[in-house]
Amino acid sequence: MTLEAVVSLTIDRTAIPRTYRDYLDQLKSMGEMREIDDEVDWNYEEGAILRRCTEQCLPGPIFNKIKDSPDGFRAACFGMAKSGTPGQT
Repeated sequence: MTLEAVVSLTIDRTAIPRTYRDYLDQLKSMGEMREIDDEVDWNYEEGAILRRCTEQCLPGPIFNKIKDSPDGFRAACFGMAKSGTPGQT
């Protein structure tokens, strides 16, 4: 006896982010990322904030100002384990 399954999948290619910035904007619009405008130390604070966000299932941080980094440099970190949106895993 042979079982066959037919799967039909349609991909909306216009909804796929084209750049990393587009991807981050999409995550922000979903409530999965939050911007932090205060200066953070890349060596201590950035990792501690990321760990806290991951442990508490909070949205991932986007750091807009990092100590000793040139103007305009940003860092985005998000835990891969859980969603920061209530009701989503």
